[in-house]
Amino acid sequence: MSYHKVFESFTILIIFFTSILALTKIVKSGVYKWSDSNNTIKEKLILKGKTTNLVNLQIYVQILEPKESRNQKDNYTEYETMIIFKKGQSKIQFNDNGKILSAGSIAIIYPNEKYKIENVGDENVEYYLFEYKSKAPVDYKRGLSAGGSFIVDWDTLKFVAHDKGGVRQYCERATAMFEYFSMHVTTLNPGIKSH
Repeated sequence: MSYHKVFESFTILIIFFTSILALTKIVKSGVYKWSDSNNTIKEKLILKGKTTNLVNLQIYVQILEPKESRNQKDNYTEYETMIIFKKGQSKIQFNDNGKILSAGSIAIIYPNEKYKIENVGDENVEYYLFEYKSKAPVDYKRGLSAGGSFIVDWDTLKFVAHDKGGVRQYCERATAMFEYFSMHVTTLNPGIKSH
């Protein structure tokens, strides 16, 4: 199954089983769809608040036009960043590494590491930007021991079929912010409900 079939209606599903307190208001549990945002705006904050394990979580929708680029904000020395590329062809650069990524790819950037995203295609690049700070102290050494900041290209992910559909595993590892970080995409056969 192609990326486009899996992610065509990609949504961010955020379910918090305990109360989530925002910095200024309560962040409601729910499904936040890309289509709920105004795609003519280049950046939109979807949510911002505290969670059980995070002092702060911010999720943005960002859009880059062809040949446009964006650098990391300067004030995130204690935040880890996850980027999920939804549409278009992007080049991401950090720590003297650069890679062109297709839609469905991700990047995890550790605190104190600057990055740049550039649209290298002919259509808009659209992505989700997660910025988060753990309640536990940042452990940069743990993150470096696990391999440091990283990129996972959608085109390199292996689909592993099972009786309910299949899965593509992005990562299972420690980061600077978390002792254990796991991310995957599940494809379900028709009629099967998600967990």
